[in-house]
Amino acid sequence: MDVVFSFQLALPGMIKDSDCDSSMPRNIFEDEFNPDTKVLPPSRPFTEPTPIAYMITKHEICLEFGLILEELNAVSGKKVSYDDVLKRDNKLRDIRSNMPPHLKLRPVEECAHEPANLLMQRFNLEILWHKTMCVLHRKYTARARLNERYAHSRRTCVEASMEILRHQATLHRESLPGGRMRAMKWFISSITKNDYILAAMIVCLDLHYDAVSEAAPTCPQSYNKYFWTPAQRQDMLQVLETSQQIWNESAEASIIAYKATNIIGVMLKTIKAPKVAKPEGATTAEVFAQFDQDNLKPEHSAAMTLGLLSGGLSPNSAAIFNNMGQSPRGTLYPNNYDVTMGDTSASTGLTPNFPMDASNPFALNNIPASFSPFSNTGAGTGFENLDWVRYYT
Repeated sequence: MDVVFSFQLALPGMIKDSDCDSSMPRNIFEDEFNPDTKVLPPSRPFTEPTPIAYMITKHEICLEFGLILEELNAVSGKKVSYDDVLKRDNKLRDIRSNMPPHLKLRPVEECAHEPANLLMQRFNLEILWHKTMCVLHRKYTARARLNERYAHSRRTCVEASMEILRHQATLHRESLPGGRMRAMKWFISSITKNDYILAAMIVCLDLHYDAVSEAAPTCPQSYNKYFWTPAQRQDMLQVLETSQQIWNESAEASIIAYKATNIIGVMLKTIKAPKVAKPEGATTAEVFAQFDQDNLKPEHSAAMTLGLLSGGLSPNSAAIFNNMGQSPRGTLYPNNYDVTMGDTSASTGLTPNFPMDASNPFALNNIPASFSPFSNTGAGTGFENLDWVRYYT
């Protein structure tokens, strides 16, 4: 399970499968052995429900998840062939199809007499499986827009993300007062919340690509406007809007929810923004750049400045730090320190003096006081009174 925590922190797993020599636990009940047992009883059929069946099934998915991360992020730089990716895809599908029947997800309405903890176990396995699919195919979603060979990856990655967001809506609904899993609300941990954000960004980026491609008078040759039907695109937007509403309900109590609701909101505004026409003679790459620049509202810039959007700092945008002399985190840069990566132009992807008024949701004076490290007006660094538990939940 180490790999799941490491992935959330963008770190490699600390424990590799090759470093372990222990066998998986047997699918037996605890009362079948005791401290005096010399030989364990044989394992029951995997389809038979036991208290350990959930952990065995989860371990199988986590093991495959860890191997996928090792291969895709190998330090040696060895590229994984697409055939190997498809083999991993088949392996994951086999794992899912061979899950014990009592751990396979079914509609909540059909589980009226089943305990809430069993329902939560099913959702956890399902979300973990879909996340693994997203990680496996994510790098090929962009290539699929240029080469039809990788279309399976794009479709699989987006559909897995959609399932994760649908599960978010179901778990939220069932954890409310009167819901089937209201007693298990504590089990929806920060790891699961991180999965929701990953899924939302995958869906947002795919819709963004379609919006930019369709804005051009001459679509790229590789663009397939029929890849998603209008009904599917509408469903994608609706799922994203539902996710944002869910995050917004807890935005005053969780910094993760506060970030998520604003980031998804920014992405939705960008996707729904009026389409821009492609200048005569401009390349597709230039259309993407112009589209991003035209839709770069102050809240976009603030989000990147505060580190809320992944990959927010580009070579051009790094030029801002030359004028600041000090980073937002307090790191001092020497005057002769070149952070422009050779760029001598005055262009930047950020807006240094973004407005700090009520129209900017990312302005520091709009961040709830319990979240902001700058809310302490007394002497000191401003971190003394920060509620760290709420800040990181």
